[in-house]
Amino acid sequence: MEQCLHPYFIVNEELKSTCDFIPEKFAVQGFVYEVLRVIDGKIIFLDDHLERFYETFRIKNIVFSLSKKQVLEALKILIESNKVDIGNIKILGSSRHNGAAFWFAAWFIPHAYPTRQMYQDGVDLHVFDYVRENPNAKITRTSYKSEVARLIEKYKVYELLLASAGKVTEGSRSNIFFIKEETIYTATGESVLMGITRKKIIELCKDLGLKLIENDIFIENLPNFEAAFITGTSPKVLPVRQIQKVASFKTNHTILNLISRSYDEAIEKYLESFKWNQI
Repeated sequence: MEQCLHPYFIVNEELKSTCDFIPEKFAVQGFVYEVLRVIDGKIIFLDDHLERFYETFRIKNIVFSLSKKQVLEALKILIESNKVDIGNIKILGSSRHNGAAFWFAAWFIPHAYPTRQMYQDGVDLHVFDYVRENPNAKITRTSYKSEVARLIEKYKVYELLLASAGKVTEGSRSNIFFIKEETIYTATGESVLMGITRKKIIELCKDLGLKLIENDIFIENLPNFEAAFITGTSPKVLPVRQIQKVASFKTNHTILNLISRSYDEAIEKYLESFKWNQI
């Protein structure tokens, strides 16, 4: 069930009271969506998120009527009206002509960031045999979301690791990387959601002079890796302790720690230069 935090949300560029938020109305399938993270009243890597948002419309051949400038203004109003410094925002978009009551909405959603202990000790994953249809398009799928939540609760894990035909691809809400002998491995871009954090990690590895290989990763080979970490808007760079019944990993790993530090520094640098009118 969708939840709306704080006093206001946005529908079609109009500021509305949260009292008017009807959860069922916004739990719709087929909408393009993004989840944005707010730190110090600014949205981290906002330009990248908007680029992916509009790219998904192109992939799905959906006509979205709002310009980036209009979306930016709506997000700025949402943050300033609610006086929020930290949190997550969900945005939905679709065509004006699909019969829905709205074509754009933005609101603050509940968030759960990893604890300091999780970053230190790592988290557990469980393999989920599932193929994401058109992984490069970020489209709402209510049934998938419900099944993921059910299985996470059943196995008592932080995240599910999607797999098919003996190969792992990504997390149910994240991307995943593995480390062996100072080389980083991850699935190919064609088989996973092109996460914004994933993109930044790949760029950082290049800047740091680290070798990164995008290739098929087989479940049977997972015990051969030294370390693993998942990436995403909320977890950032989060060590994996074990993939249940498959493999265990080091969480205090030199290369993993370097990547995590570098990513945090990249966020700080982005926020320092953040200006709404330059995106």
